[in-house]
Order: sequence, then C-alpha cells, then structure tokens
Amino acid sequence: MANTTVSNTFDKDLYTEELVRSAVNDSFWKKFVGTGTDGLVQTDRRPESSGGASCSYAIRPYLSPRSVTNGPLDGQERQLSYYKDSLTLDKHREAVIDDGVQQEIEAFFSISGSMETYIKEWVTDIYDALHFKAIFYEGDNPNLYSPNGKAKATLTSSDTMAKDDLSQLFTVASTGQSRTFEPLRPIMKGGKAYYIYLCHPDVARDLRLDMESDWNNAMPRSESNPLFQGMDMEWANIIVMSDRRCPIETGGSGGAVTIATGALLGQQCIQQIMGQDAKIVTGDKDWGDQQGYAASYVMGCKAPEFNSKRYGSILVQSARTDVSGADNIAEINYASIDTSNQ
Repeated sequence: MANTTVSNTFDKDLYTEELVRSAVNDSFWKKFVGTGTDGLVQTDRRPESSGGASCSYAIRPYLSPRSVTNGPLDGQERQLSYYKDSLTLDKHREAVIDDGVQQEIEAFFSISGSMETYIKEWVTDIYDALHFKAIFYEGDNPNLYSPNGKAKATLTSSDTMAKDDLSQLFTVASTGQSRTFEPLRPIMKGGKAYYIYLCHPDVARDLRLDMESDWNNAMPRSESNPLFQGMDMEWANIIVMSDRRCPIETGGSGGAVTIATGALLGQQCIQQIMGQDAKIVTGDKDWGDQQGYAASYVMGCKAPEFNSKRYGSILVQSARTDVSGADNIAEINYASIDTSNQ
C-alpha cells in the first residue's frame, strides 16, 4: 500500500526542548559561544531571517586608550567606529523514518530510541561541522604560523610543535606580528589573557612529550574554571585543546611529511548568527504506521575578515608524529557541506 499523504507530514510540535539543548551542549564549540570578553564565537540572533538571508555584523577593533582630563566632556566625545562584515544564513534539515510498525516489532532494539539518538547526534555534528568549516576550510588570506617560520611546502618531520612555539604564538597573536594583521583579542578570565590553540591529537601528543619535564607547570591552576574544561594542557597562557576533526595531510619537503593544521583562536574568531534555534519534531506517515523524527535550524558561521585578512585566528601548520594514521574524518566532508536547496 502506498503512503497516504496527509496535510502535515511531520507535525511541528516541539518534541522536547531538553533534547535540543542537550544536543547543542554536547558540541565542541558550544562552550566558546558568548557575547562578552570570553566569547571566542560571538553570537547574534536574527529571528526574522530565513535560509539564504545575508546578515551584516560588526567587527570590534582595538580602541586606543584616551581620557578627557580635568575638563568638560561635551564636545569631546569619541565617535563610535566599527567595521562590518556579512555572512549568509542557511537552513539545515535532516529527518529519519522507520519502515513501519512491523519493523519495530521484529527489531531486537528500540527503533524509536535509535532514531532519537541519530537525530540528536545530527544536531550536535552539523553544529560542530559548520564551525570547523569556518575556521579551516573557508575564507582567503588567513594569518599563518609554523615552527621555524617555514612555509608548509618546506616543512620537515622535525618541525613539530614544541612549548617554545606556544610562547611565540602568544607574542605573535597579541602584537599582530609587526601589525601585519590585526592583533587577536584574548579571552579574559580572572584578569588574565588567554588564547585557545586547537590542534589535532597527534600534535597534542608532540607537545606533551616536549613538556614531559615541565608537566606539572602545564596544567591549569583551577580546572573548575569552565575555560579549562576539556583542555589538554596550558602553557604561556595558551590553552591547548585537541580534536580529531582538525585537518591532516601528507606533504612538506619531499611530499612525505605528515602535517596537521591547527588554529590559534581569540575573541570573535567565528561570528555565528542564529536565524532559528535548533528544533526537533516527531511525526507520522501512512496513517500512523510509520514514525519519524526531524530536526532543523537556520544559522550561519564565518571567520570574519578585517582589511582583507582573517580576523581573530591564526592557522598553525606543523609536522606531526604520525600516530593516528590517515584518519581524516570521512564521516563528514567539512570542506563541502552542501547547503543548496535547503
């Protein structure tokens, strides 16, 4: 019997706000979202916007300190200046449906529970995928760093990351390398300035080995601080976090060097605009014989650009000791997430 078409194939009743909130909170990037001085991912809401909409946002540059001393302020106000960039919102959707009541009877596991898990994990995965894509796979003219100042094509197997590179990265980020790019705004916690270094687990292992004799000094003083949760180590006010979704490849000198690309992150390294929060709904087809789950949200992510250069982040290219092999996240092609016809 053919499926019967009903007026509303998937009911739009909210399945559960708690499920959605849990899915987003499980993402790698959620802990960095904010609007203040601790927000790596600056977020804004445009609830009136739909998929395909172009939205502008402000980039906050450094303001030089100034004071009106011992005199009237009228007539001496500073004109607020800001720079703007724009991004495009996309509508992302996914649905999963069972094969009818008989499948639920015959299965040795819960079909509905499996569908719920799948759609929840999709919300988490696509949220993360859009942020990884913004940092590593989109935009032109990124700021670059590599050990010993080498170009990626000339890296050798000895050009792995070491603790001295973290110290140098802090200086490069905070000064803009002789102002060749806008300095990265640090994350402020407890009056201290920090940057996040996001790297592949192979790179984190190289750093741990280099810090072996200094390991007690490489851990945070208070792991209860949310900024330190999930970290691998901290050195020279650089918080190191690893994730297997950072790009890896083979190249460098002779074309046989195992290479990883990481990113040093400061405030507003990603601009996120939400047009519609994630929602999960349930519904049925064929007069209730088939049950399904669907999820959707409207959002856009972009690594901002300032004066035609990447703003808020530095891509870090280094050799890596090849422990993980050729694992390069085949599950999701971050470089080509298809948002067409959404």
